[in-house]
Amino acid sequence: NNRRTDIGWQYDADGNTTSDPSYNQTIDASGALIHSVSHAMVGDGFQHPYEPRLDITQTYDGNGVPAKRQQISRVPGIVDEFGNPGEPMEDTQTTYYIKSSVLGGATMAEIGGGNIIYIYANGERIAREFWGDVTFEHHNPVTGSWLTSHGHSSYRTTAREERDPRGAETPLSNPFAYANSYVEWKFSSPLFIEGGDPFDFSAGLTIDGLPVSQAEFDRRTQNGSAGAELSIGGRPILFVTNQQRLRHISFDVYEVDDELRNEPESHWWGGAYFKGTLDLEVGPGFGVPRVSRAHSVARPQESAMEIARRKNCATPNSIVEQYKLELEAQWERTTRTGEENGSLFFWERAKNLYHRISLSEGKHIRLGTTQYAPVIPTMPEIGPETRNAIQYFSQSERNGEFLAFFHTHPNYPGGDSRSGEPTSDGDVPYQKANKNVLGIIRTGKGYSFFSNGKTFWPNDSKANDCIVDLNKSRN
Repeated sequence: NNRRTDIGWQYDADGNTTSDPSYNQTIDASGALIHSVSHAMVGDGFQHPYEPRLDITQTYDGNGVPAKRQQISRVPGIVDEFGNPGEPMEDTQTTYYIKSSVLGGATMAEIGGGNIIYIYANGERIAREFWGDVTFEHHNPVTGSWLTSHGHSSYRTTAREERDPRGAETPLSNPFAYANSYVEWKFSSPLFIEGGDPFDFSAGLTIDGLPVSQAEFDRRTQNGSAGAELSIGGRPILFVTNQQRLRHISFDVYEVDDELRNEPESHWWGGAYFKGTLDLEVGPGFGVPRVSRAHSVARPQESAMEIARRKNCATPNSIVEQYKLELEAQWERTTRTGEENGSLFFWERAKNLYHRISLSEGKHIRLGTTQYAPVIPTMPEIGPETRNAIQYFSQSERNGEFLAFFHTHPNYPGGDSRSGEPTSDGDVPYQKANKNVLGIIRTGKGYSFFSNGKTFWPNDSKANDCIVDLNKSRN
């Protein structure tokens, strides 16, 4: 079964590594790594209890990408003149990720202790802003390494970030000269986000920003449970798993005639025509996939969202059409886990841009204290995550208007679909609290909308009205 039997290695029934020589790992029902705790400890066990040197908890949105991360890192305390260790120093970071579908799911901002805004040009990150301070990045497209430059008139600096062929961070000086571990070397910084642990020869690699061993990394990338997603125009079109460790992948792009779009995919090829070819260069040993070149692709027929942008008037139907792949991915996750998933939609009026922010997956709670009390699906994080998103658009002066919220209603335990009506104790109060923002629900019956607590469907005339106008209406 290709499992190691020596001390320090443990696996679950699905073959996931739950313990390696460096970390204990927790994997959820969908196969996602959600918790990593180091075996290494700090503290003396007497005055200061033993605690893990590193503890990372992560939740995912309906698309399976990180939505919230809490990292607790600790380093030994200062030893006094008598040789007594002081209290370990602790750093806690809680971060919420805002993704951009326009940029293919790239991180647009990190909301946490210090908000970070990422700046892109032609799909590539060129700078980041932290507390009003902008640092520019100059990437090497071949090696994946980059330079950073700070252009402030009184503080002009540059720094270099080198990467090995696997994309791991390569120190430019001996880190052991001033640190004994990865946590000490990068204390108070996000770990495993842009590079692995050069101190760890077993678990120096990462998946979704959490540490994994070489064996687990190889197993996940080769069995297709981990890989890299490629998007065009904000729409995921390819998931590269690279089981055969290819260095170059080419794929063709086809457009389907409008009259076939509602037919089963098996019928599409009769009316599909060639649009172009994309070439994907994959670094050695999988590494970081990069699109080396893209042949020109003719502009497709104007979509509902493009029409909406041109008219400054997104409609309920156009929002669903534009983000259909992402919303269906969240519904598919709901069918697997039985929990609610959702997204928030914002409109940046000045630039006429639309942004989708994924929410943390919900959970079931019991309405009462006895075992007979009913258990219902809820999204307990939607309140604080909505406030964080609204605050982000407000503080960044982007004037993003809260346009709509989407969430799934899982089927009943027996398998029957829910009605598509908003819940009176959750959906309707949330809508009222957020100035009648449009509600979008996905059930086993399809999509439904609600405004002022009242339901309407995609074939209703309201589904083609401007969302801004719908949100202004009141009972």
